[in-house]
Amino acid sequence: MCSRVQESATCCRIVRERQFALYSYFSEKIQSRLHKHVRTVNFIGGTPRPHGMIYNLNFDPSGAFLVATCSSNSFFLYDPRFNRVVSSNPSAHEDGVNCVTFLTSGSFATGSDDGTVALWDARNITTPVNLLQGHAYSVKNIEYDQKSNRLFTIGFDDQVLSWELRYVG
Repeated sequence: MCSRVQESATCCRIVRERQFALYSYFSEKIQSRLHKHVRTVNFIGGTPRPHGMIYNLNFDPSGAFLVATCSSNSFFLYDPRFNRVVSSNPSAHEDGVNCVTFLTSGSFATGSDDGTVALWDARNITTPVNLLQGHAYSVKNIEYDQKSNRLFTIGFDDQVLSWELRYVG
């Protein structure tokens, strides 16, 4: 079954078998779909894009909240159950934040146009737990392999880097 979206979307993420979230830059709305029920949610009602354009979003493994990465060096945590932004970091990186992936339910990694990858604890997002440097240009994708405890990053510098994470908590 295919659903048609009326406007362009900048990113989409499958959450569970029949649930997904879709962000549209033009309408600045998140659309959640669960078992044929569609609900449109405004992230920050009436406020002109303080976070900039949303580049990527990802749900934590439990599906309880999502992280949205933004063009304005920032990201925010959103609780879809209560339809609200839980917390945000307006200066997470020195440049736009392109991607996010979860390591565990309580920790995630973000990649930025500044060439860095930051590891975060969702309970305290004021400063990163660790900052990984190795890309010369923008980090555009991050994937985590739980079995090998490795983080893989892809950058505009034509590099795929593999990071061994000693502790993921």
